[in-house]
Amino acid sequence: PEAPAGIKALTLTADSILVSWLPPAHPNGIITHYTVYGKDHGKKGSPKRTDFDARTTHYNIVRVDETGRPSMFEVRGLSENNKYDFWVTASTAKGEGDPTMVVSQTTSSRAPAKIASFSRLLKV
Repeated sequence: PEAPAGIKALTLTADSILVSWLPPAHPNGIITHYTVYGKDHGKKGSPKRTDFDARTTHYNIVRVDETGRPSMFEVRGLSENNKYDFWVTASTAKGEGDPTMVVSQTTSSRAPAKIASFSRLLKV
């Protein structure tokens, strides 16, 4: 599939960040799951296949829900005042597609109000 159409990362608490995304414009098949990748900002190398952990690079899979369109995942257990990079891919039965752009966010106990959803054009 193509890369998901958009991505955001928002600080929720001192140890969590909310990652949200839009489905690919052209999925080229049925999306079986999304993969949310993350790592400490500035660390080199590929994510390791472990749960999100503030001491290492990170990896996690978010499976499609009943509607077929998951759109967000809360990453927990992070270190306060630490910056993290995130990106998302979509997968079909044929394999994993291209990643979104990388977005960065810092955890904080003083999370500002932000909107996790994306604007959309509706035609009636």
